[in-house]
Amino acid sequence: MKLVGVLMTAALAAAMLGAGTSTARAENPRRVTVMTQNIYQGTELEDVLAATSTLQFVLGVATDYTNVVNTNFPERAMRWRPRSG
Repeated sequence: MKLVGVLMTAALAAAMLGAGTSTARAENPRRVTVMTQNIYQGTELEDVLAATSTLQFVLGVATDYTNVVNTNFPERAMRWRPRSG
């Protein structure tokens, strides 16, 4: 049962990766510059979202988490980090 808890926590963390919001103010309230960058985290959570039973959900979490690990998101994200200069 401990593995189930770990897998469910991993699925929740993966789902929340891009869920944050932020607010910014421009010096000129009529002009706003926006930059976005989308980085694939390693899964679209298709296996988790397609689950119709608890077992399928747990197996989907394991599959999607394995995809995240195998695509090495931390290494890929470091390539795109802002550079101070």
